[in-house]
Amino acid sequence: LINITQKEDLRIALTAKVDQAIFNSTFYLLGVISFLPFALLIAKMIKRRENESPS
Repeated sequence: LINITQKEDLRIALTAKVDQAIFNSTFYLLGVISFLPFALLIAKMIKRRENESPS
């Protein structure tokens, strides 16, 4: 049998874990979004280079 304080601790721990997961995924998304223009630019440069080089 789990007493009230242990239940409360568990709830707090779970909430903290969820918050951390949300923070991590948000941070990751922001990183991806800010990196996207660079990735597109690099892809364009690579494509241009492939088109220029005689195959």
